[in-house]
Amino acid sequence: MDDLLKAVGNIFGGVDIVESDGIPVAQSHPNVLGGMDTFHDGQMIDHSMPNIFGGLDHHDPSGQISHSTHPNIFGGVDVTDAMGHVVAHTQPNIFGGVNIFDGQNSLEGQTIPDPTGFHAKFFK
Repeated sequence: MDDLLKAVGNIFGGVDIVESDGIPVAQSHPNVLGGMDTFHDGQMIDHSMPNIFGGLDHHDPSGQISHSTHPNIFGGVDVTDAMGHVVAHTQPNIFGGVNIFDGQNSLEGQTIPDPTGFHAKFFK
């Protein structure tokens, strides 16, 4: 577990992703389509909107679908690429967060809730 990122709620209804030393990495806020827009250094890097599967379709800056999400049978989320191949999935862990697995089912990282309730901690 060498990287620690924190997701802190912001005043716009989204989250700010910050490194352990407080340096911001990315910011997000809700968009008018019911999804989220994510920015890095002032440039939009992701635009999402709801899909018919109960998840989100994510678009890259050029407007192309980069990946989609939908709920899975483990109580988490499956992430598929633009061709429909599963590239990652999540499932709840015993700490109250989620474990993140790659397409070959190898553990990539995990989240745990912050006891203060202000943010989640992401470990990789």
